[in-house]
Amino acid sequence: MIRSSGKVWLGAQISRRAMVGSLAGMAIMLLLTGFEMTAMHEQLGRIDAISAQQVLIERQISDLRSYATTARHLSLASEETLARQDLVTRLDLLTTTISARQDMFAFGQSAQGIAASLDYSLAKLFALAALIRNPTEGLPIGDIVEQIRLLAGDDLNATLRDWAGTLSADAADARGRIRFALITLAGIVLLASLSLWLFVLRPLSRTVLDGTEHARALEDALAHTAGHDRLTGLPNRSRSAELIDRHITRRRKESVGLIHLNLCHFHMINEELGHEAGDQVLVETARRLLQSIGEREFVARIGGDEFLIFATDVPTPDNLMARAAALRRTVREPFDLAQGARHMDCVIGAVWSATGTTDAESLSVRADIALRSTLSGEEGPLRLFTQAMMEEVALRDALSRELRRALEKKELVAFFQPQVSAQGGEVTGFEALIRWNHPTRGLLSPAKFLKIAEEMGLADQIGAHMLDQALDAWQGWAAAGFAVPHVAVNYSAAQLADILLADRIKWALEQRDLPVDCLALEVVETVAIETDDALAVRIIRNLAEAGFAIELDDFGTGHASIANIQRLRASRIKIDRSFVSGIDQRQDLSVMADAMVRMATALGVGTIAEGVETAEERAKVTALGCTSLQGYNIARPMAFEDTLQWLAEHRMLNHGRRRSRAASA
Repeated sequence: MIRSSGKVWLGAQISRRAMVGSLAGMAIMLLLTGFEMTAMHEQLGRIDAISAQQVLIERQISDLRSYATTARHLSLASEETLARQDLVTRLDLLTTTISARQDMFAFGQSAQGIAASLDYSLAKLFALAALIRNPTEGLPIGDIVEQIRLLAGDDLNATLRDWAGTLSADAADARGRIRFALITLAGIVLLASLSLWLFVLRPLSRTVLDGTEHARALEDALAHTAGHDRLTGLPNRSRSAELIDRHITRRRKESVGLIHLNLCHFHMINEELGHEAGDQVLVETARRLLQSIGEREFVARIGGDEFLIFATDVPTPDNLMARAAALRRTVREPFDLAQGARHMDCVIGAVWSATGTTDAESLSVRADIALRSTLSGEEGPLRLFTQAMMEEVALRDALSRELRRALEKKELVAFFQPQVSAQGGEVTGFEALIRWNHPTRGLLSPAKFLKIAEEMGLADQIGAHMLDQALDAWQGWAAAGFAVPHVAVNYSAAQLADILLADRIKWALEQRDLPVDCLALEVVETVAIETDDALAVRIIRNLAEAGFAIELDDFGTGHASIANIQRLRASRIKIDRSFVSGIDQRQDLSVMADAMVRMATALGVGTIAEGVETAEERAKVTALGCTSLQGYNIARPMAFEDTLQWLAEHRMLNHGRRRSRAASA
């Protein structure tokens, strides 16, 4: 593309100058030709139809005579004799026609007016068309002469002599005039050559040099554009890789670091304030980052809201993370936009290389892995790459390949964790929790694979599979004589986007002839509130109106308001384990849990304390007024077969407690 653009520009320059020179040369040539032709007319009187074409033929004939001596000694077959006779006949007709109607179709001419070839129609008429390679160019004179030489043989001189006879008289008369014209033509050529040098070639030499320099400058400009971001002027992804590899190659013993920075919620700036404001944020971010780097370091923009910072003065991982923290503080300073001050935040993934023996690609991959690990929100906004992260990525890749097979082979199984009354200890329900009974990796928790499954679009299939197992379990408990009020099944954001979810659940119950109250639906409070539209809320309300119990899971981690409870028609709220763990030792947790219990009680909604692991925690949440308890202090999640044994033991234990309380009363 670069060279092509250069040529177009150069060609335009040459064409303009060449046109000026050519017009000047042509003017001189036409002027001189007019004078010379007038002189020829006065001296010779008349120029008849015999022109330079006959002279060309005569010269060709003269050249051909030199072949006669060699050709005379060749022995020809009878077929060649017939061909010679046919040639003589055709040449005779040809010369007659040329002499009679030369003005019509005698010879084709070149651009310079010199005889070059026969007209195609004439050649075809005399059976010479087979020699023509390109009909638009006609039949070259040289090809005719070569054909004559091959076929004439010993009769070459006679054949040529006879052929030329019809032209010889007029040619002899015109010979003197032609010589004079050739002398005049030589003068014209000399003047034209001088004009060509003055007006074309000399300027052309300067134009070529100017064009070369312009093309080189254009090439450099395009190369810079290809390797840099237009908005910020920073190197892009491909250029940053080149810079990293170049630095590592030159300084292999130097430790380096790569920081991958991603602006948080940048899309909201574009959506609320417009793309112009978004561009301002990006340009200002680039400026701040550039002010924070050293001489041999650089900043690159590799995506819409993503930047790379290549650091060289980082002797330890701690130094690198200190640099990362400083960059985050820089980004968090307010942005002065036309609509007012706006605050931004960012997450950062970083990788440190002790000796610089790695390359740009491996550094970028590791920094990206560290960045993605921050998006879960569990480890904070700054993460340094570790080998464990790479192993986690490898595991995710392997599990994603095996998940579909796991569904087909029913390796995804439901485990059940009981919920009991805080006051009396009676079983109030079970929660169905998914596990992957992997053939080689053992029992995997949902944290290992559930998000992968949703990314693969398997949420609906897994949800239907879990619902079937939960309903089978409830039927099994009833058949064994255990009165379990309900079994709760979790539903994710992906499942709540299915407008047919309520119909699918109702159909599953109808197929088994089960009551609606045997099933509770757990939804995370934040999922229901933060879903892109009101579809999830509508589905939850429809299920509640159909008689299903709605449990708000992880309550307190989101907005935790009365409005959410009422909006989602919740029957119970599950106080998140983060408020239960250590509640017996922390007053702040106790105050917050107490507020949630009071809120639920005022609305007539039940409360389930999750993650109860110690007797002290159990006693505390019971004292606060929680209606149900769930956690390791009651029982761990277990397979369906194990729940039957646990229910039997718990019933006996609970029966003994009631008898003991009755006796003491």
